[in-house]
Order: sequence, then structure tokens, then C-alpha cells
Amino acid sequence: MQQAIKHNETQYSYLIRVVAILLVIIDHCTAWYSAEDIDWKICVYVFGCDSLLFFLVSGAHNLPVTDTRRFYLRRLRIVGIPTIIFTILYAFLDRYVAGPEPARAAYRFLLDVPFYLPQDWLWYMYVLGGLYLIAPFISQVILNGKKRLIEFFLCLWLFTGYFPYIEAFFGRQMPVENVFYPFCGYLGYMLAGWYLLCYPFRTWSMAHKMSVMSLLIFNALLPLAISHTTIDSYCTLHGVYKCNLTACIMSLTLIVFILLQQVETLGRRADKVVKFIAKTSFAMYLLHYLVANYVSMPMIDSGYLTPFTATLTTLAVTTLAAIPLRYLIK
Repeated sequence: MQQAIKHNETQYSYLIRVVAILLVIIDHCTAWYSAEDIDWKICVYVFGCDSLLFFLVSGAHNLPVTDTRRFYLRRLRIVGIPTIIFTILYAFLDRYVAGPEPARAAYRFLLDVPFYLPQDWLWYMYVLGGLYLIAPFISQVILNGKKRLIEFFLCLWLFTGYFPYIEAFFGRQMPVENVFYPFCGYLGYMLAGWYLLCYPFRTWSMAHKMSVMSLLIFNALLPLAISHTTIDSYCTLHGVYKCNLTACIMSLTLIVFILLQQVETLGRRADKVVKFIAKTSFAMYLLHYLVANYVSMPMIDSGYLTPFTATLTTLAVTTLAAIPLRYLIK
């Protein structure tokens, strides 16, 4: 049953990957706009689910794992090795070329790489790697038919998304030892992706659809209701609005996934384009900062491009540059 669903519904997963990579690139280009040109609240609701959609698609495509050795080797080849290579590349460019620090000895540079993320957006690759490591163990629960256990975990996952709101409301800061909250978060995205693949939203009863969608919409809008009463610092503001593990962002990501899941086809030609871009999305993710920082940004500084045209340039150049890389890491 799971294999049949995967075969019949791959088109919407391509569309989700395309939407996700476009949102990621555009989101990372918003730094070029002034505060008067863009509203951060709009940014949260437009870009809040960008890279998180990839977690849902990864769960839908990779769970359950039935051949652990093959799964690990394939993930290492198409995800692990490119991630390590680009980590070294960006670390070298940022710290030793563009950065203010003088060049260091080669051995010092090599020692730095395992502990240093050159750019914040690379966090996704390392979190995904950790989730891939535990995927075979989680798969045993799925393969044993523990649907109710998965549903319980997803409810628990969504509940943990209220922790930042509780923290903001009572003015309490969660200790770093509270590992339950972050660990639940990203694993929850993967399991939610698998669950929505095997039990699509359109197959639910009307009562379940209404209750779940009402809860998700309520969660997505909740920060707007409390922003004027409880938020008094940037730290709290970031935790309530922009943290990936809040009920708002979790719910927003699920809503986008469910809506795109209803799209069966865009037409034969459009479907081919979407599939091609989707299969290039990982290469685009790896390359987009290189294009933005070393192609578009200098052209903005020189006055050749505006932030808007620079965003379009980044999208176009990243897509073209990612095509050959796609075949190298395939």
C-alpha cells in the first residue's frame, strides 16, 4: 500500500520541493532589502516553512527504511559527501578569503571545519544527517504497523510547539538541558511527512479534516494575538515567531504541505519542468549562497542591480549552475 501511494503521488512531492527551494533562495535574499521595504511579519508567514518542507518530503520519500546498509550508503553518497565538500568550500571562502582574519596554517583550517558552520543555512544539512542516522530505528515502529503510536508522537510533537509561547507568556527561559523540545521537533517533521503520504488529508473524514485544519490555522495565527501583549525583546520575538519548532511554524508548514498535496497535475509540460527543477533542488540549495554572495551582492554594491533584480539574478544563475552539479551528485 505504501509503495503504491509513493508511486502515484510523486508529482506533488516534486512541486513541494520546487516551492521549498524557491522560498529558501528568496528568503536568503531578503537581507538586501531595507526595513522600510519589507515587513518581517509577512516574511515569517511567507518564508517560515521554506526548508522545513524538505524535512516533510524527506520523511515521505525515505521512511520506512527496509535496507539499512543501502540506505546509509546512498545517503552518504548523494547527501553526506556533497555537504562536507561545500562546508569546506564555504568555510574557506568566508573565513579565509572574504573574512577579516588572516589565512591560517592548513592544519588549523582542517581542524576548524568539523566544528564550524560557515553559514547559518547549512544547519539543515546537518540536522537532516542526524535524522537519517536514526531513520532505520524509527522505521521499525512504522513497519510494525504502530499507526496509533505515530499519531501519539505527532500530537506530542505539536504540543511541544507551544513551549516558546509559554516561555514568552510567563517570562521564563527554557534551560538548554530541555532536550525533549528540540529533539521532538525535526523528527516530527519527517514522521508527519510519512504520515501524510500514507494517509493523505483527502482520505480523512470531514470531521477529522475540520478539526485538524481548524487547529492548524489557530496555531498559525496565534503569534499575532500575543505579539502586542507579551513580546518585549528580540530574543522572545524570534522564539515566538521565527523558531522552526513553534506551533505556528509547524502548523504553517503542514498547511502548505497539505494544500500542495492536493495538486495532482499542472499539465504535462509544466509537470516535466517541475520535476526537473525538483531533482535539481539539492544542488540549488548547495550553490545559492555562493551565487548570492559572490555574484549578486557585488553587483548590488556596484549599483548594477537593485535588490529585486538581484533576487531574480540569484534564482536564474543558481538554477543554471546547479544543472551540471545535479548530475555529479546523482
